[in-house]
Amino acid sequence: MQINRSWARTGETGWSAAWSRVQKESVINLDKEGSTSAPAWPAGWQSSKGFSHCGAPGCRSPADGASQMGMLFHPYPYPWPSLMLSTADEREATATVVAVPALRPYWPYAWAYWASTLANLMRRHRLKKPASRYKAAFMLDEETIALWRRFFDGKAPEAPSQGCPYLYMQSTGTLLYTRIFRDVGLNFKHLLHVQHETDLTGTSLDKAGTYWLDCRLDQIESMGHGKALISVKTRITREHDARGGCRVFDQFIVKGFEECQLAALRDTDASTRRDLSGLQRRPSQLRHLSFAERAMIPVPGDMGKRYGRLSGDANPVHTTRWAARLFGYRQPFIQGHCLRNLVLSRLLDMRINVEAFSMLFVRPVLVDQTVELIVVHDRHAHDRYEVCDREGQLLACGGYRLQRNNAKISAI
Repeated sequence: MQINRSWARTGETGWSAAWSRVQKESVINLDKEGSTSAPAWPAGWQSSKGFSHCGAPGCRSPADGASQMGMLFHPYPYPWPSLMLSTADEREATATVVAVPALRPYWPYAWAYWASTLANLMRRHRLKKPASRYKAAFMLDEETIALWRRFFDGKAPEAPSQGCPYLYMQSTGTLLYTRIFRDVGLNFKHLLHVQHETDLTGTSLDKAGTYWLDCRLDQIESMGHGKALISVKTRITREHDARGGCRVFDQFIVKGFEECQLAALRDTDASTRRDLSGLQRRPSQLRHLSFAERAMIPVPGDMGKRYGRLSGDANPVHTTRWAARLFGYRQPFIQGHCLRNLVLSRLLDMRINVEAFSMLFVRPVLVDQTVELIVVHDRHAHDRYEVCDREGQLLACGGYRLQRNNAKISAI
């Protein structure tokens, strides 16, 4: 059967290659009368005549060649269905229980982490699957609690339950995040962590024991210009505890997508796009307030490396100078969750006990500097804070909600 390829414009090798892949990967069956029938494709992408044009700028449907086969193909071999999870989707999605190595001993965990990380960095960057959901167990012991308290507080307290809500389970969460990003088809080099939220309302996760992390892809939205906003939600519960557990929410901006890949996604709302666009141009709003409470946070040169060993997040951009320069930074910068834990530790020093906390990452916090935490208490709204460098540039900002009855913070 001859295929007319006149629809592929001269010089557009990408479209020609895509059409060639369609020919190879699509099964076209000829019946006795010589007509054709297409294989079963995902619902929502097939019309009465086959695939329709995605409508993205510059995207052309290969109508000339496909008309000879009686069907229209989308110019990419694997169309992208909408990845938005509705409430019904969340109920129907079953968590896959996986076994992940503990952080101690370190080498089995390091093998699992680096194997998945290196495989991801060599993976083609494209959206390829709908949402995924994973569940794994984490053993929290007194030694782990003491190590985290010593790292951030400088000493291990005698009463571990009266400490700061650190992300003790981050090592397990990191491997679950890696699986989700793998399933969606993301490459880490295009990933930027922009927002984090923690909700401790009604939880009491302050004792050593077995905890379960239920991690799922919440939604993917298009931000335009080749960027997508990915949201991941994690629920942390203690084994045999019927209460709701701690909820953790992280958002990432992913760059480097083709517009056709984003055409099937829902657009982000105007307020979210406004908040996340031009982050590095955002100025500080609290730095010049005389009534603000302040605290200095030292960020030594090896903090990214030491926190990587503590939490399992050993991304080279946080631990080595050569990797940071490879990605355009003059030196390493600390992990987003490391900054989150540092801020919560200083809030506890100010006798501020929180049950809900949010952080927007504006600029990378480079090592070998001292940053300033600025806190403003507002009884009529959520209390606010900012993290600024010595030049006054805004590095991070967010808000928090105080615990009721001034209760001690529970650890997660």
